[in-house]
Amino acid sequence: YGLALPRLSTTFKSLSSCKLQRLLHCKDDVVRQLAEVDVQRQQQLSNRKFMSASLAILPSCKDIKKITIRQEEENLCNVLEQRIFQGAMLRSAPNDADHVWTRTLLRLPENVFKWTLNAAVDMLPHGSNLRRWGRSQDDACPPCAHKQTLSHVLNNCSVSLKQDRYTWRHNQVLMAISNYLSEHLLDEYQFECDLPNSKYSYIRQVFCSVLRPDICIFNGRKVFLIELTVPFEERMEDASFRKTTKYQDLVKEVASRRLTVKLCTIEVGSRGVMDK
Repeated sequence: YGLALPRLSTTFKSLSSCKLQRLLHCKDDVVRQLAEVDVQRQQQLSNRKFMSASLAILPSCKDIKKITIRQEEENLCNVLEQRIFQGAMLRSAPNDADHVWTRTLLRLPENVFKWTLNAAVDMLPHGSNLRRWGRSQDDACPPCAHKQTLSHVLNNCSVSLKQDRYTWRHNQVLMAISNYLSEHLLDEYQFECDLPNSKYSYIRQVFCSVLRPDICIFNGRKVFLIELTVPFEERMEDASFRKTTKYQDLVKEVASRRLTVKLCTIEVGSRGVMDK
C-alpha cells in the first residue's frame, strides 16, 4: 500500500539482473563465460533462484525489472501476512485490492491518508496498542470500558452503536451507492433506498414484508435486492453469509410471484476495502 515507490533493494536486484543479462549476451566469449559462472553461483542463493530461468529467455531489461519487482512484492506480502497485526488486513483483502487502494489513497487529504495507512496495518493509538507500546497501562475503551482494539473502535463499541455512529457511516456509503444509481440506472428501472427521509414502500406494499433491504431495484419483471454491510475487513465473509440468510425468505417470496429476483450483498470494510 502507498505511493508505489520501489524499495532500494528491489532496484538494486533489478539493475544487477539487467547487467548480468547483458553480459550473458555479450559478443566477447570470455565475458559471456564469466557471466555464466556468475549465474551458476547465484543459483545457489535463495533470493536469486529466478535468475537462471529468466535471464536466458527474457528479451529485455524491462521484462527483468517487472519480474524482479513482482517477486519482491510477493515476498513482502508473504512476510506481512505472517505477522499478527499487520497481516490481518492483507489476508482479508481481495487479491486485486492493492491497485484500487493505491489510487484511492493518492486522492485523500493528508490527515485521512495518514490515518488510513496506520489503520491498514493496525498502528493507530488505540488502547491495546498504547498498552503494547508501553505508553499506557490501561487498554479499556473510555466510553464503554471494554478492551479497546481497532475492531472494537471501528465496529463493536456499544456506546458508538447507541449514538448511531456506525449507522451514520453505513448511510454515507449507502448514499454514495444511491447517487451512483441515480446517474447510471437505465430508465426502465426504478429504485428505492432505505435512507432517512427517502421513499421506501415497494417491498412493504407489494410483498407485505417487514424486511428492508438497503436498496430495491425493480421493474415489472425483475427485482434486485441490495444489502450493504460495513464490517471489519476480517469478517466480510461472515457478514455476507448473515445477510444472505436473513433475506432468503424474502427472495423466495418474490420468486413465488413469478418475478426474476437477485440478492446482492455488498461489503465495504470499515477501513475502506471492498469485498468482491
